[in-house]
Amino acid sequence: METMKAKDEGGPTAHFLSETWKQMGDLKVTFPVSQKNRVAWSEVSDLSKDYILKVMHGEKRATIFEKSKKGNDFYRIQYDMEKGKELEGTKATIVSKKELIIVEVGIRLFELQDISFIPITDERLSGCFGILSKSFPITTLEKVKEKARLIYRALGRIMLFCIINNQNVIASHVLPRLFRNILLRNCMPGTSSYEYDDLINHVTDFGLTDIGIILNNPLGLFFDDGGDTILTKDNFAKDYVTRVYVDTRKMALDAMKEGITLNGVFLIDDFFSGMQFEVMDRLVFSHASISVKDVLTILEPKYTEEEELGVIDMQTYFFEKSLPDILRKGEEKERRKGETKFLLSFVQFCTGSCYLPDPAVHPDFKINVEFSMSIDHNALPTAHTCSNDLVLPALLYNSDLDKFAAKLDDSLKTVKQFNMP
Repeated sequence: METMKAKDEGGPTAHFLSETWKQMGDLKVTFPVSQKNRVAWSEVSDLSKDYILKVMHGEKRATIFEKSKKGNDFYRIQYDMEKGKELEGTKATIVSKKELIIVEVGIRLFELQDISFIPITDERLSGCFGILSKSFPITTLEKVKEKARLIYRALGRIMLFCIINNQNVIASHVLPRLFRNILLRNCMPGTSSYEYDDLINHVTDFGLTDIGIILNNPLGLFFDDGGDTILTKDNFAKDYVTRVYVDTRKMALDAMKEGITLNGVFLIDDFFSGMQFEVMDRLVFSHASISVKDVLTILEPKYTEEEELGVIDMQTYFFEKSLPDILRKGEEKERRKGETKFLLSFVQFCTGSCYLPDPAVHPDFKINVEFSMSIDHNALPTAHTCSNDLVLPALLYNSDLDKFAAKLDDSLKTVKQFNMP
């Protein structure tokens, strides 16, 4: 029997990485609850929604979304899909906590602080386990820590893949700048390699925007063993930043370092330590947001080779004037609705990823706008994410821009339909 193997030339990988960064805040250590230990949610009043991953409602497994306006004890749930077919009632359903039997629990491994995902502290991981273990004899703390360590290490290896591949940037919200400097440049707070001005700027990612608030106070105000030593600019890095942000997350940072360095075999800091932090940051991480200007900067036309009268002129006008106008209008329409999905969908449709590299340090990264005579003149815009190609009918729907905008919108809807679990 002959078999066929799919070939990944970059597009599926880009989509996988993009989804990894998007769903990073949902990474959890998970545990199923055995049949004999399952209880109704209403019987474990001190357990919040954040710990509950799956429930049974009658005979159906479901995911909890949010509290209902109906009252504190009512939640919106959505039933799982079974064998590729939707069950009846897959739309959000409102039910009471009394009707929901807990079948899977978990501990979230990241928290969102300002604009970055930050690993939870070692103490919080232990505390979350303590809360779960009151209701469910699921496992031991050592097994929880080992599961968490493996997830953090895997994330480090995915980051290393992006760095080595040099085609897939890491999303800008992945880790605060303090941790990027530690993991990629081996620059520790309090050492000469970590510039003081950089450090003051980087701790703002944790919400500390004015260090003057905490300076000139005794360390005993912040730590039980701090004593009367006064916190100053000279000891701020070592005695405050290291203890508050780094030492408290030793397990996560050590595991990610293990992943990024392949257990210490690949000395990544040998490469990045010679760069200024800003250069390294722009090389490895994406733009924080995507603007119309960002997209237009990386568009590259590939005009048809046909000599038919007026075709090249029509395509040139479309690329230089019409397409930018359509992208601006699409972005403005989304902004009026309070959303920012249009440009993200366009970029993901063309490249597989919704994150763009900095064009100043990745000048070869382009989205090719190809005008093709080989496809049907009424076909939808298509994309080849392995080569970042947007393919359009050469005659452009007889220059009907409203028709093109509608066709593009139909194509972009496929981005929403292609999601990874």
